[in-house]
Order: sequence, then structure tokens, then C-alpha cells
Amino acid sequence: MKQHTRGLGLYFIASGTAAAVNFGSRFVYDSFFTFGTSVVLAYCTGMFVNFSLSKLFVFDARTSGRTWREFTKFIAVASLGLVVTYGVSMGAVWFFERWSFGISVELYHTLAHVAGMGAGFVANFIGHKLISFRETGLWDAFRKREK
Repeated sequence: MKQHTRGLGLYFIASGTAAAVNFGSRFVYDSFFTFGTSVVLAYCTGMFVNFSLSKLFVFDARTSGRTWREFTKFIAVASLGLVVTYGVSMGAVWFFERWSFGISVELYHTLAHVAGMGAGFVANFIGHKLISFRETGLWDAFRKREK
């Protein structure tokens, strides 16, 4: 159990760092690109940072020799994490719109977003732990189909 707690803590640090890089890099990209393009580029930058830190420190896969395979799986898992984040956020907004408990729209949007981010964090951690940095056999099966 201690190992899982340590891994979750390290993943939280890696993800927090990636989120900060994502947020900060958008301002740099804004100097050269439209806002929409900057958001996409910043997201990609944060994903690369998250992958790198996760591979090196969280899942201790620095010498796996499977970086491209892990990166492909990482992106697939992160895409699913995005769906979870969006779904939980929208579900929470639906809930608050019906039972707002007298709180402002701005506050329930913030709470919904935090709930979505939290669910996405957990989904990504589980997905990366079970898929991205683990030998599953899926990659080899995919490669055999290409031949």
C-alpha cells in the first residue's frame, strides 16, 4: 500500500508540474499564435512534460526501451482522461443547475471543473499505471497486424 501511495504522490507532483507548464506556456505561445492554437500547443507541451516526468520518476520506466510504445499508450490514456474530465464536469454542472443550494453560477462552475479535474486525475493515474508503462501485449498485436 505504501508503494501505491508514493506513486500517487509522485504522479500528483508530475501532473501538477505539467499543469503549470501547460498554463504558463500558453502565454508564450500567445505571442506567436492565435489563442486556440496556443491552447492546443500548451496542452501538448504539458502532456509531453507529464509523460517525461511520469516515465522517469512516477512509474520508474526510464530504461524500459519502449518509449514510443509507452508514449502512444500515454496519449490514448490521456485522451480517455479528457473524456472523464469533461463528463464529470458536465455532470456536476447538470447537478448544480438543478440543485444549486443557493450558490452562484461561477462557484458551481468552479466546483464542477475541480470535480472533473479530480476524476480525470484518478482516471489518468489508473490508466497510465495499468496501460502506459506496463507490457500489455497490445502493441505487439498491433504491430503484427501491420505486417
